[in-house]
Amino acid sequence: YDDYARGIRMQLIENRIFQDQKFEIKDDELKEMARETVKSQLMSYGQANLPEETMNSLVENYLGNQDTLKQIIESLASRKVYDYLHSIVNKAPKKTNYDKFVKIIEKEKAKK
Repeated sequence: YDDYARGIRMQLIENRIFQDQKFEIKDDELKEMARETVKSQLMSYGQANLPEETMNSLVENYLGNQDTLKQIIESLASRKVYDYLHSIVNKAPKKTNYDKFVKIIEKEKAKK
């Protein structure tokens, strides 16, 4: 249950950031991600070089499945939020000693 609740919380936070930053997912992004996925699947079967028309048809069929489309949208949204957070977070390492580190961890655990 804890993992499920944590997952839902993270999804809500992601959705809020996505909306607050007014991110959008465009059709060309959907098609590009679908193309990458289809191409990856085809490569696993040794069929990497298909004619463009065939590839376009496969991508359209792939996007026609509502579950697949939803999964791609969620993945793109997560990627945009991650990239945004990655760009604003200070990633500089901070030195600390062991005792201070343990206190920080204990403080975080107490919040849960």
